[in-house]
Amino acid sequence: MSDLFRNFINIVSQYGEVTDAHFYDFHYITATVRTDAGKTLKFTVDIGEDENND
Repeated sequence: MSDLFRNFINIVSQYGEVTDAHFYDFHYITATVRTDAGKTLKFTVDIGEDENND
């Protein structure tokens, strides 16, 4: 899972400077990015498994 977090940070850092990032209990990842234009972007990835195991 650490590769997932690292890849996520690499992707969102393309939008600007990552000012905050968290990986919560393997359930979701969040990151806040400040762009060169001074805007703040927030990214969240929800990590879940489909409970329907056909």
